[in-house]
Amino acid sequence: MRSLLVALVGTALLTACGPNRGSGNGNGNGNGNGNGNGNGDTGDMADPAFATPDLLGTDNCGVQTFMLQKGLPPDLLIVLDRSGSMSDTVSGQSSSKWTQMTAAISSTVTSLQASIKFGLSTFPSDNSCGTSTSVDVKVQPNAASAITASMTANSPGGSTPTADGVSAGASYLATVVDPNPKYIILATDGQPTCSATGGTAMGVCTCAIGTPNAAGTMCCVPLAGCVLPCGALGGGTDAATDAETAVDNAAKSGVNTFVVGIAADSTDEATLNALADKGRTARPGTTKYYPVTSQSDLVTAINTIAGQIISCTLQIGTAPMSPDLVDVVAGTTTLPHDKTHADGWDYGPNNTSIQFYGTWCAQLQNGTITNVKAVFNCPPIM
Repeated sequence: MRSLLVALVGTALLTACGPNRGSGNGNGNGNGNGNGNGNGDTGDMADPAFATPDLLGTDNCGVQTFMLQKGLPPDLLIVLDRSGSMSDTVSGQSSSKWTQMTAAISSTVTSLQASIKFGLSTFPSDNSCGTSTSVDVKVQPNAASAITASMTANSPGGSTPTADGVSAGASYLATVVDPNPKYIILATDGQPTCSATGGTAMGVCTCAIGTPNAAGTMCCVPLAGCVLPCGALGGGTDAATDAETAVDNAAKSGVNTFVVGIAADSTDEATLNALADKGRTARPGTTKYYPVTSQSDLVTAINTIAGQIISCTLQIGTAPMSPDLVDVVAGTTTLPHDKTHADGWDYGPNNTSIQFYGTWCAQLQNGTITNVKAVFNCPPIM
């Protein structure tokens, strides 16, 4: 059984720690022994509960001690590609990518729903490049049956509006008003083929920009509802760039994206790697995303992702008054405050949790780090 001791220490504030009012003898004994025995229940890192803060030494400028286990269950939205190519089979296998992936999602959500709040959003929302502003299944506890039913009622068709799919998912998560950390799993089988459009269907150009089509009015041949005015950019590199921008914007809003490539072609590697980088979840090594070619591969990938987001979020219970004046110390080492989410720590939603990233997350998971302190420093007295 492991627990994390997080001590939140505030230095003296003039308004909070001035001389005692009254006789003015100034003895101010206020011993505030702060023994912090932490005799409350402790638990395993996998236990979603965390102890109520024990506020100590109220005469000692707000010294507080928290006994913490793992943080609140993460909110995880699966943004699933249901484009037409998901009906293809992988070489040497009899079932389609859609059949294998939906079965894997059903089984992993069922096994993990006690620790993670899942939701589902599929794209496209039509048989072209459309996306919906609503999700298929809202993020919620015990979501497995609703997600399974939604995927069963769905089927592959249309193009791949990755940018709009991610943007819609991140916008939805912004409306989920709980303090839980929020993530996206983007599961896609290849290259984005629709640019970010704000709802206008666009697709891959099949002729040079500026070259009239048969009607003499469009720069490329319309595909599956694609209508591109002359000079507009659609598909190809621009669709990939838009997808990267959408993932980057989601990360900047506090929603990191894990990228799962479902039997993706080798030509899609660069795009999927770039999306993982922008999502602040890149794996070490050459392949930054999670490549999967079978149902079992996806189960392994989702379980690996779940292990990271469950174990690396620590609740601090109360937001610091001066967020930029907080130090996080693991053992005797002060961790870097890394707002890029590459290797260090950053705040979770509403500054009420701390999330470890990169090597620090790995050390927390494997037990190298067992004690963490968050020191709340106060602004200097003016």
